[in-house]
Amino acid sequence: MKPGIIFCAWGTLDLVSQSLAPWIELRRQGKAVICAVSVRFAGFEGEDDGTREYLRNALAKGDIDHLVDGPDNIPEVLARSMALNHLRGQGCDISVVWDSDEVATEQELANMLGFIERDEFIAAWKFSYRNLVFDEKTWLAEPFTPMRAHRLKHGTYVADRFYDDNNIMYRGTLTRDFRHDVSFPVVTIPPTIMNPAHYSWLSNTSERAARSKAKEKYQRDRGWQCSFSWDDSQGGLIFNPALPRPKVVREST
Repeated sequence: MKPGIIFCAWGTLDLVSQSLAPWIELRRQGKAVICAVSVRFAGFEGEDDGTREYLRNALAKGDIDHLVDGPDNIPEVLARSMALNHLRGQGCDISVVWDSDEVATEQELANMLGFIERDEFIAAWKFSYRNLVFDEKTWLAEPFTPMRAHRLKHGTYVADRFYDDNNIMYRGTLTRDFRHDVSFPVVTIPPTIMNPAHYSWLSNTSERAARSKAKEKYQRDRGWQCSFSWDDSQGGLIFNPALPRPKVVREST
C-alpha cells in the first residue's frame, strides 16, 4: 500500500508543526507520500499567518514531497484535486485528507494505515476525531466522523476529483458519486484505533477565535448547516441555537 497524504493548512501556524510531524516521520520510514496544500480557499476570509512559508520551508528541507501553494481564491475542491492529481502521478493507491488543525500521534496514524491495509474490498474510510470545542479541555461526546480516506482505484473506477469537501468523484464506465452505493463500501475507523484531536472550533485565544469566526462564516456562506454560530453579544463562538445542543465532555483536571 502506498498512501498519499493531502495535508491542508492555512492560517494555523500554532498547530501545523505538531500536526505534520508524525506524517513526516512516517514518510521517512517510506510509509507515506505528502502533498501539502496551502492556498486561501475562495470565500474564506482567514488570513495567512506564515503557515504557507512554513510549508515552503518543509518542502525545501525535503520533509514533504510536493506543495500546492497557488493560486489563491480557488475553490476548496479544486485545490484538493490538484493534490490528488499529483498523488495519482506518484503511484499512490490511497488518499488521506488531513487538515493542519488535526493532531494525532505517530502510533495512531500507523494504526489507521494498518486498519486500511487489512481489507482490500473497502473503498473509503471515515475517521473518528475528538472534536474539541472552545478550549483544549472540552470536546463533543460524539466523535466527529468525516470521510477522509479513499482508495484511488476501486474495481474499474478511478478517483477523479474532489467535488464536495472531502468527497471524491470516480470515473469509469460512468462517473459516479458512491456515497450511497452498496458496491462502494465505507467503514468508520473506531476511536480505539485512532482518536485524533480536532482543533477547528477553539476560541480561547484571539487567534483561534478569529479562525473560528472565519470558518463559521465560510460554512454559512456555502449553505452548510454549521454546528456553531458567532454572536458578539454572547462572547463570540457559541453552539448554533437552531440545532439541538450537543453533549460535551469536560476534562476534570
